[in-house]
Amino acid sequence: MSISKPAEYCKHCAHRVVQSIPDGDTVTRRHCKNCGHIEYDTPIATVSTLLIAQKKILFIRRDIPPYAGKWAPPGGYPEKGESMRQAAIRELQEETGLEIDQDKLIPFFLSSISPVNQYYISFRAHLSDPMKPTCGAEVRDAAWFDRDEFPADEYWLPALTSILSDVYDCIDSDYYPLHVADVTEDHFESNAFEIGIRK
Repeated sequence: MSISKPAEYCKHCAHRVVQSIPDGDTVTRRHCKNCGHIEYDTPIATVSTLLIAQKKILFIRRDIPPYAGKWAPPGGYPEKGESMRQAAIRELQEETGLEIDQDKLIPFFLSSISPVNQYYISFRAHLSDPMKPTCGAEVRDAAWFDRDEFPADEYWLPALTSILSDVYDCIDSDYYPLHVADVTEDHFESNAFEIGIRK
């Protein structure tokens, strides 16, 4: 993922964009004083899939920035026109070569991750046995880990290792409430909602 430089000119009227507090607002934003267009730096939605089999979870080791060399669940950004589930299925297939039916996806974690200005919509899906993954172009490695095997010190965002502990607790108990989490660089807070579904 490349980080692009903000445009200097308005995409609507081609006048120069300024950074200040727009009229009627309270936050500094990039906006056009000519046509009034405002560029909101709102969180971006991403999707991921926690594929679970025999008390193990499938993770990928990223091969591209950001977080190259770090472990993460398969996932990424939805494409225009895709549903959340379609995006999760596509990302899983692109990164691991594994295909599952979207009806197997169950909402599991809704996370606000402020360090990267993203909302994570995480699904879970269950297999009876681990399937052998095939690494996609953006993936260095892929492996199934149980709680004791997982290299937590190599996870892509250290604050999220607390989420993994909750996930493994769910696997051990075979009970999966819906979690809503707020994550910062050094803090993790999660609430579990008792609408859990056994696999």
